[in-house]
Amino acid sequence: MGAAIMEKIDVGITAIVRPEILRRTMETFYNYVIVPNWNYEFRAVVHVDALGPHNTTPSTQMQEETAEVVKEFMQVDNVQLPVGPPSQHTALGRVWFQAKEEFMLHLEDDWIFHKPVFLMPCIDFLKQYPAASGVMFDRADCSVFDGCVSRLKGGTNRVAIRRCDVHGPPALLLQHYAKNLGALFLSTKRKGLPKKIIKRDRVIKGFLSKYPIAGIYMGGSGEGRVMSDIGREWRYHNNMKMKGRRWRKN
Repeated sequence: MGAAIMEKIDVGITAIVRPEILRRTMETFYNYVIVPNWNYEFRAVVHVDALGPHNTTPSTQMQEETAEVVKEFMQVDNVQLPVGPPSQHTALGRVWFQAKEEFMLHLEDDWIFHKPVFLMPCIDFLKQYPAASGVMFDRADCSVFDGCVSRLKGGTNRVAIRRCDVHGPPALLLQHYAKNLGALFLSTKRKGLPKKIIKRDRVIKGFLSKYPIAGIYMGGSGEGRVMSDIGREWRYHNNMKMKGRRWRKN
């Protein structure tokens, strides 16, 4: 009798050249996401922007070495090593547009997990309520989905439970959502389009109102967050900040 076929999940990872931070993230992702969800097969799409400590521009080899960290923990199907100024929106667009499987996990290189995340109830929820486009992990308990089930039973896609923030906590996204939003991020960068038609933030907010992320919370009973963002401390020590959607020196 043949082995059971494992359901596959894409993992979209956006990073810059700070392999020591990415390694900490991958260690906790492996322990708290991959191991508890042993019945799923995880495959990564990795995007490493050309930006290093103190706003240095690293070599392509350093970008490659950063991406290699992910391979120590999971299969990598696609690696993107762009040149030029880094852009979070562009990185997300390129990564999410590569979604192949029904589900994609959104992960950034500076997110440290503190407790297990069990994906089966999230996947069951999304299959039962296709009006939701994803599940965002945050604080408190998600063993029941009372907060949004009542709003989804009618089949509407106007679910105003938790607005999706592309810089929000980890999320399990449906492929159509990830792929379409990724394409939208990339299309809003095209030149020559009338500003009144293609103003980026307005277009993205319109998309998010049509394809909302349900506000499901994973991993505890109000005892603390599933994950924490360690990037702020790293940016402080490296004299960096975000200006718009791009990194700049302080």
